[in-house]
This record gives sequence, structure tokens and C-alpha cells, in this order.
Amino acid sequence: MESHFPRVDATDRPGLAISWPNTHFPFHNSLFLTEQLTDARVLQDRVQEAAAYMRARSYGGLFVVCLGNLSESAKENLAAILARAKFVQAIPMTGMAGDILPIGAPGHAALRFVRIWDNSTIHAFAELNCVSYGVPIEMSLSLVKEHTLWHEHAFGFVAYEGDKPVSTATAIINEGCLFLFLVATAPDARRKGFGEAVTSCVTCSPRSDGHPTDRAACNRTRIPGISAPRIPPDCEIYGMHAGVLMRVASYEQEAVR
Repeated sequence: MESHFPRVDATDRPGLAISWPNTHFPFHNSLFLTEQLTDARVLQDRVQEAAAYMRARSYGGLFVVCLGNLSESAKENLAAILARAKFVQAIPMTGMAGDILPIGAPGHAALRFVRIWDNSTIHAFAELNCVSYGVPIEMSLSLVKEHTLWHEHAFGFVAYEGDKPVSTATAIINEGCLFLFLVATAPDARRKGFGEAVTSCVTCSPRSDGHPTDRAACNRTRIPGISAPRIPPDCEIYGMHAGVLMRVASYEQEAVR
């Protein structure tokens, strides 16, 4: 991955984990708040540090805050602290963990499924995520030549209705768990079961067969150039920990221009 993202910063700071290859595609550029916080002043310090880091980068990205890591006092001050740092909410997120596999055989009468592997499927995957999460489509172009993630680390599928890509999902096996992420369906193709179908296709892939625990969970994985949110280890089966993905407001304004 580093041959494609030579400037990747994959380091840890006190209370912050960084996975930032500095690409146009903002889902790859991420900071994570990693510690349990009870003091609002410490939270403010971490948020200010994250904002300063992001403003110093060439491209925008995401700051992931898991509310399960914050005390009630810290949560009460979170909105004001983020506003002072000029963060705006980007994507609401709920993490889930559970012994849920297998979840049913893949298939949908209206769809065909193609493994994400070449320029065409990577482009379709990236465009679907940009459209679904309100990111300018041109930001997806930086991924078209990036094949290492799909050939060596992740496995994902694009669902096509005829020749039109309509839904996608990707997974990574990490520490005995199957991490499912970047699930997206085109706005005009929702509520048809396409997201469920492509998710089933990923979880039933040969890459996930014989998995040690057959457990779907959200744990942060550190692969150079790609990152995913950490869900607290005490997450109950199907228990949910709400999270908020944030980006610095100035980057959002630049993206809209």
C-alpha cells in the first residue's frame, strides 16, 4: 500500500490514532479518538490537536469520535468543543458486533455481483461511496489506480443492475473478526434489498469461509492507507455504540467549491 500512498502517516499519539495517506478520497484520511475520557478539558485538548493536524494536511478527511468512550460530562461538552474547533458533522455512524454469520446465501434476482479488483470496479465502488456519503465524485478518481488494498488486504463486491453499479460492500479479516465497511447504495436504488444482498455476498465470500470466530465486529485495523473505526471491546452482541465522524469545516467548504 505504501508504494501507492508513500506519504501515509500511520502513527499513534496519546489519545489519537492516525491513518492518513493524504489522498483526495477522504474516507482513507482518518484520525480516531482512542481513549476513555472523563475530563472535558482533556477532550478539548484532543479535539484541538486533531483539528490542527487536519488543517496542516493537503486534503480533507475524517475525525472519528466514539461516544461510548466519553463520560456524561464529556458528552455534554462535546458539541461546544467541536464547534470551537470548527468541526462539522460528516457522517453519523453506529457500530455493531455480533456472532451473526452466516447471514443467508447471497443472491438477488435483479443483480449480478462482481468482485472489486480492477479499475472499473474500484471506480464504481468509490463513486457509490461518494454519492452515498455526500463527497464530491471527483475525489474518487485518486483510487482508480490503487489495486493493492483489493489484491492483498480487502475483499469487496459491486452489485450491478444491468450495467449500472447500484450497491457495494467491502470486508477485511482482522484479529479473528470480519470487519464490514464502506457499504453504500445509490440513492435511487435504495429500499430494494440491494445493500443486504451485496453484504451477504461479501460475508459468504470464500475469503471469509472458515473464519476462526465467524464473528462480525467493528475493530479498528491499521493497514497503511486504510482505516476503520474502533468500537469499544465491551460492545455487547448487537449492542450499538453511536459514533460521529467529523471533518474540519474548511475542508467541507473547499470540497463544495
